[in-house]
Amino acid sequence: MRKSTILTLLLTIALVAAACSDDDGDTPPAEDTTTEAPSSSSSSSQPPDTEGDGASEGSAIEAGMIVLSGQGNDLVAYDAEANRRLVIQNANDDPENGLDINAQICFLDDRTFIAGEDTEQATVPPGWGVFELTGDTFDELGAIQIGKLVPTYQPADSQAEMFGCGVLPDGRVVTSDVGNQASGDGTGQLMIWFPPFEGEPPYELGTPSYCKIDIAVTTAQAIAIDGEDVLLASARTPTLGVSRYTDLPTSVDECTDTDSTGAPMMADPNKELFIDVNGNIGLANGITASPNGWYVSGVFTGKIAEYGPDGTFIRYVLEPAEGDAPGEEPLPLGSPNGLATTADGTLWFADMALLVTPDSIGPGSGLGKVRMIRFDEAGDPQPPVVIDEGLAFPDALVVIP
Repeated sequence: MRKSTILTLLLTIALVAAACSDDDGDTPPAEDTTTEAPSSSSSSSQPPDTEGDGASEGSAIEAGMIVLSGQGNDLVAYDAEANRRLVIQNANDDPENGLDINAQICFLDDRTFIAGEDTEQATVPPGWGVFELTGDTFDELGAIQIGKLVPTYQPADSQAEMFGCGVLPDGRVVTSDVGNQASGDGTGQLMIWFPPFEGEPPYELGTPSYCKIDIAVTTAQAIAIDGEDVLLASARTPTLGVSRYTDLPTSVDECTDTDSTGAPMMADPNKELFIDVNGNIGLANGITASPNGWYVSGVFTGKIAEYGPDGTFIRYVLEPAEGDAPGEEPLPLGSPNGLATTADGTLWFADMALLVTPDSIGPGSGLGKVRMIRFDEAGDPQPPVVIDEGLAFPDALVVIP
């Protein structure tokens, strides 16, 4: 398929703006197979107790098999049988108690996770909400917000948008935000946060402590952790591909420089290109571990590729049929963005349903899907299966530990 650098750039602009937007999520999703979980406070979304003694008759949570998905500012869960559960409802549909959730989702332990949270973004600084899962079965799943990580941002041509996150073995958290989406130099950021990650509203800016690692990433995307190293995807040159960051600080005291906002910053980060996506998937959006190394998605090209532990290309796991390209109809096999792998080796991906028309480039309204790719006994990928559809901007997935 012929690629156009200009078209790819325009796509990235439209995609990132839409994926993390304040979309009201009013596109009707697939029908839930469980009861929706109403919120109980302005910082929580938790289901009511079941009648009687509070015990649920629903399926037990199977380790590594429940997938959380950010879509249309909702947080939704799917179990191994593809049942659907609304965990957090967006603020537009629930003005009193709802929360707007987006970006990558990362677990600090088996119950605590962070996700992009930009409720009332016009008046409240966006950041990373810290949440605790509630419920012991799939049918009881809910989440309560217990804190929020709010950094300072570099000047950009649009509102601040979170995108990637990851958790290092000792509990330090890394996050990325997109930066410039339409013009200018890269102002995306990679930063590291030092625990503990709790607090009471109103959440104070800069609490807990954090340090900027890189403040010049072009269209910063998803994050993956490789031992003590951080892998960060970027969808635009000159940082296009997946970069590896090493020798990260263990406390804010090791950050001896400051940025223009006055925030602590590493003076000279150790960074190198780890995965070069030119010649295969074209740009890097989502990344997750694979049995042989790493899966990386290219939302514009409709491809997911597998790379080895050293970053070398192995194979395509998802590839459009010859002649298929983004157009006025979505790619038949999807436009993969966020990635996650369940315990049985199944690869899930958020399908943004990209459209390219004479007037615009971006996700099709209400055309998004959640899909999964199974592998046969020989390890060969099978055609993707649709798990949910009719979605507004599904952009991230994570497996509950």
